[in-house]
Amino acid sequence: NTLIHASCKKTYVSHVERLVPKVIESFSLTSASDQYRPTKHNYKISFTDNTTITKCSVKSNLEFINLVDFGTILSGTLNHSFLVDAIGQVIDVKDIETVQVNGKERKKIEFELQDTKLPDDGLALTIVETPNDDKMVKKKEYWSNLQQKTIEELLITSEMVDPENG
Repeated sequence: NTLIHASCKKTYVSHVERLVPKVIESFSLTSASDQYRPTKHNYKISFTDNTTITKCSVKSNLEFINLVDFGTILSGTLNHSFLVDAIGQVIDVKDIETVQVNGKERKKIEFELQDTKLPDDGLALTIVETPNDDKMVKKKEYWSNLQQKTIEELLITSEMVDPENG
């Protein structure tokens, strides 16, 4: 039960996302970079074409979350090289910027979170990439009018196909 950073190609994401927690076999292991590490582990896993992923029977996947309260984040005492998990409501989002990190161009987005309590039935969080078109405006208006949803409910609804819009 050690938390470690793993990365994979987009083609693997749909296969991986529902298998948390999981058993991963046949992967490569490399040193983790010093900046923006999601875990304190010195190494990270990279998936290869031979990587196999299977479900793992663990009682709770919450042990893999490194939740930090807002007060600790705002105090400035955290090591900025390590990423942490926080739960909140997004109240402001800035434009995506291209920045230089270790000589490479990376995308950066800034957003402001507001401390909030979770609903009793689970987490109500999503990350949405929104292109500039009318369909997304309609979808945003639709989702804005709905009650908070759990992650499970969001996954189920994201699999449904809208017969009008394909």
